[in-house]
Amino acid sequence: MDHGLVEPQNKVQTQETIHRWSDENMLWRYFHVIDDIENLINEKILPENSLNLSFFRYHTFYLWDHLIYLTFKRLPSAIKSSNSLEKINTQIHLLSTNLNRLLKAQNFLKDTKDKKNLILILSMCINYLKIYVSNNFSEEIRLNLFETLTSLIAIPIFPKQIHIE
Repeated sequence: MDHGLVEPQNKVQTQETIHRWSDENMLWRYFHVIDDIENLINEKILPENSLNLSFFRYHTFYLWDHLIYLTFKRLPSAIKSSNSLEKINTQIHLLSTNLNRLLKAQNFLKDTKDKKNLILILSMCINYLKIYVSNNFSEEIRLNLFETLTSLIAIPIFPKQIHIE
C-alpha cells in the first residue's frame, strides 16, 4: 500500500501535494483501483455485483466522476503542450484505456439502474473523446462537449461532511 484512497485533506492544496500528484502520476494511478476490485472479485474475496454506489464515494462525488472531470479538464492542455504526435497518441490511448477500465465497475454494482447510469456516462465520455480526436482536437468541440461534460460531472452528489472525533 502506498497512500490511502482518500486521506484527510487540507483546505488549500499544499505544494507537496501538487508535486506528488504531478511527479507520481497520481491521477492515472487512481484508475487502477478498478483493477484491484476486479482482482478481489476474481479471488472470490468480494462477490461480483455486490457493491452499492456509496462504496465508490470520493468526497462529494463518485470516484469515476472525479477521474472523468480531472482527465477531461487536463486533456486539452496536455494536447496543446505536447510536442509530438506520438505523445498525443499516448495520452489519448491512455485515457481511452482508462475509460474502458472504469466501464468494468458496472460488474461490481448491485443495482441495474446504477449499472445503466455508469455505462451511459462512460459511453458518452468515450464517444466525446472519439469526436474530439476525429475533429483534430477542435476548440469548438472541446467547448461544446468537454465543458458541458465537466460542468455536469462537477455537480456534487453528496454533501460536504467533516467528521471530527
